[in-house]
Amino acid sequence: MFKHIPTQLESTRLMIHRLKEIDLKDVYALHKIEVVNQYLPYTTWTSYQDAQDWFERVQLRRSQGDAEQFAIKLKTDQTFIGSCIVFGFDPEVASAEFGYVLHPDHWGHGYMLEAMQMFISTLQERLNLRVLKASVEEPNVASSGLLKKLEFALTDTSVEESGVRLQHWVKVF
Repeated sequence: MFKHIPTQLESTRLMIHRLKEIDLKDVYALHKIEVVNQYLPYTTWTSYQDAQDWFERVQLRRSQGDAEQFAIKLKTDQTFIGSCIVFGFDPEVASAEFGYVLHPDHWGHGYMLEAMQMFISTLQERLNLRVLKASVEEPNVASSGLLKKLEFALTDTSVEESGVRLQHWVKVF
């Protein structure tokens, strides 16, 4: 389903490309940082095997057409700074969901805003999206702030079985 999305996108400072196995060492380095995972639906990785298991799931979801994972890198030196994902495409209502994560060394520089503006524009154009959704844990004010800047609207908040409060955001094109 996501094969209509270009394999690489470029903005002024960044490039986004389909995640490859060669990126796995950088993804592992990112997800072994506890603060990175505090609002993600999995625990901090403790071994490279966690990264390999995750990548197997990425490849399975990719082969099933259920999701596509991308690496975000600085254009100048190809430094890996984060990743993003699109998943849950529903062709009947032309909707999908997306998520993102950024290395803490790169917080506060506008990188994720730049990356997501480019990513969302491409998703909307290539998938003919009418609706794009995101879910954010309520305490994650940085992510909520980013979604506001990207002109998403907060639609509701739910409580997971674990007690986590999730905000649900939507952008209608």
